[in-house]
Amino acid sequence: MSLGAFAGFALVFVVTTWTLSALGAIALGQARSRLQRIGPMAERRAAEAVAIVPVVVGVLAVATLVLQSAIGVDHCEAHGHHAHLCITHGAHWIERAWVVVSLAIAGAKMLGRAVLMVASFVRGSRSIRELHQLSRDAGEVRLVESDRAFCFVADRERPAIYVSSRVWSALSASERAALVAHEAAHVRQGDLRKRALIEAFLAFAAPLVGDRTRAVWLQASERLCDAHAAAATGEPEAVASAMVSMCRLHTMRPTVPSFGFTPTVDELEGRVHAVLAGGPLGERAALVFGRVTLASCIAIAVLCVIAAEPIHHAFETLLG
Repeated sequence: MSLGAFAGFALVFVVTTWTLSALGAIALGQARSRLQRIGPMAERRAAEAVAIVPVVVGVLAVATLVLQSAIGVDHCEAHGHHAHLCITHGAHWIERAWVVVSLAIAGAKMLGRAVLMVASFVRGSRSIRELHQLSRDAGEVRLVESDRAFCFVADRERPAIYVSSRVWSALSASERAALVAHEAAHVRQGDLRKRALIEAFLAFAAPLVGDRTRAVWLQASERLCDAHAAAATGEPEAVASAMVSMCRLHTMRPTVPSFGFTPTVDELEGRVHAVLAGGPLGERAALVFGRVTLASCIAIAVLCVIAAEPIHHAFETLLG
């Protein structure tokens, strides 16, 4: 495959992925209030779909074009009015300045996100190892002697709840139980590994989409764990009180990939209201949404196989 042909297929991936991720983010924003009423599990699943589906469809589109070019009918000579998405005849893409500039910008953005993500996880792993050595086992948590206020769960391989002595001594027994139940819910759900997967897919998202989608997923995850903590302790008031107490302590936000119990000032009112009001978690809606998303991806894959040649020509006409 020539460099020009590679550029053509890369352009298809970028256009498909960025267009779908942008449309998905818009749809997520429009439906968010309804998703919040359905429950945090449904909202999380919707955010996961916005992160993952565009990349999957982008890969399917490129795979379809490559296979059609390799084993399908060669129509390049009959359609000479545009550049070809073809392994053999695709050299002309690299000669187009707008293609080179577009791919350079998109590549720089994706590579930059990937580098920052990897650096964050590497730096975070190192920091957690150091923190683990400084902490001591206090039963359900790893207690760190520190005047700073912090509490979070970290370490994908050996998830643990790290709490500073300042926080631990400031909270009541019921607030401690609520805090531990919340962070333990993150561990049971495998949220640290799920977040790493989401971050990997969001590296390919359109500009601005990644931050918004990540924020929706994280906020829904926190509300879900608030609900689990309320159910585990039987005291939603203690969960709400713990959040208020943590905010009053000016708890530090973790700089490593983790989940911290403390809401931001903007999130506090909504989370307190949600945990006190109760409401559905949205399990059934999340299950249905997941199945529909999976079925849609399978249907798109089948369509790509059945209609490979029209799809191939459509992309060439659109981009060439």
